[in-house]
Amino acid sequence: MRRAVIFTLMSVVIALVLVLVFFVNNGRAPITTPSETIRVEVMNAVVRGFEGYATVALRQSTYASLVRFSEIYGEESDQDLQLFFRFSRESFRANLSRCVLVENATVRPANFDHYCLNSTALPGLLRPYAAIISDELGVKVQYSFAPDSLQFDERDATTIVVSVRMNLTVSDPFANWTIVDHVLNTTVSLAGIKNPLIEKARIKTVVGRYKATGPAFPLMLHNFTGPWNTEKTGDLYAGRLYRTSPGAPSFIARFYGDLSNSSCCGVETFVNSSDYVFSVSPSLPPNSNYSVLDHQLFNTSAYGYLPPAFSYCEPFIELYAVKDVQGLVLDTMTAGRYGLVADDLEQIEDPPCSPWEG
Repeated sequence: MRRAVIFTLMSVVIALVLVLVFFVNNGRAPITTPSETIRVEVMNAVVRGFEGYATVALRQSTYASLVRFSEIYGEESDQDLQLFFRFSRESFRANLSRCVLVENATVRPANFDHYCLNSTALPGLLRPYAAIISDELGVKVQYSFAPDSLQFDERDATTIVVSVRMNLTVSDPFANWTIVDHVLNTTVSLAGIKNPLIEKARIKTVVGRYKATGPAFPLMLHNFTGPWNTEKTGDLYAGRLYRTSPGAPSFIARFYGDLSNSSCCGVETFVNSSDYVFSVSPSLPPNSNYSVLDHQLFNTSAYGYLPPAFSYCEPFIELYAVKDVQGLVLDTMTAGRYGLVADDLEQIEDPPCSPWEG
């Protein structure tokens, strides 16, 4: 779908360039206009069109790279989770930069031994556009990107702003335009990308192939309005939706194992932890049906990494089942964040414990 949009936009941009060329040469400019001036108009149109298309392609390439990252994290066994949590924001940015700017790039650390999607690297997305400009207008387009130049910042819970530095040369037999170190920037929606933490929990290797052990949770914010209550919390849980929360990590930070709170961009969702099976730490006992917030699936504080992080085993944490919402279990702090009061809750006397907790 996104590739179809890319090629549609490419067609529109090229059509606009061709229309401009037609009018420049057919009555829009005086007959006495020097040919050099006409070529300047044509070349300016090519530069503007290429920049516009490159911006759209950057958005597409970044989104596809993030989708690929979720797949890679899921394909790795949970024994390798230390590598995931040792990622820093900078190492994640460098990986993302390679996937977007370099064809046939690998994702590091090297022992991951995974490749980005070659067809969605930015140079490859731009190549057909440059070829059409050359064939239709006789204008040569050459472009390059500064190595490792991709930067990103979080705008809100579902959006990041991405930029890269580009060099562009547009030439024909009469003129030559060169733009050096030009910054392309665009916003990228994270909606629909699978939660890397949950992908890490749900995809397991079974006799040389990958098998999903629980549902995926693509990012989709709820559209509820007004104060939280039992009904809305139950809908959030049943619909596998996300809510914004300053007490949760940002979605993008989950890609490099940073589970600290994000005041600007925190999001969270409920998962049923018994849906997921960990080879180094068994899931909850069979027939149990307890929920956790997705960023509680893993704990990076106790042992460096610990799947899963069933801190509910702590004796001083009281658990409450949410009435009328089967399987949804909250501690008092989380229940308060969701507007639940004592009448909405029923205390659980003997919560299950993870083997890691003794």
